[in-house]
Amino acid sequence: DAVLSVHPSRAFLMIGVNDAYNQNVTVDQMVENYDKIVNILLENHIQVYLTSTLNCNRVMSKPCAEAQPKINVLNRHIRS
Repeated sequence: DAVLSVHPSRAFLMIGVNDAYNQNVTVDQMVENYDKIVNILLENHIQVYLTSTLNCNRVMSKPCAEAQPKINVLNRHIRS
């Protein structure tokens, strides 16, 4: 709602990393959430630019190592 309230003509999306770290959010839910956001923007005649969700450094933390497979799936979905 905050984005729509300023009536943008374009939106650049880099989203999903917080969901990836959340063990209660499945990959399917991540993809569904992503698609919902993109569709809302498109329905409001906003040009959408998609960027990959940032990878994390699996060496640095166990949570990152657990999140990375979900990030990989989301990024494949974004590219398709």
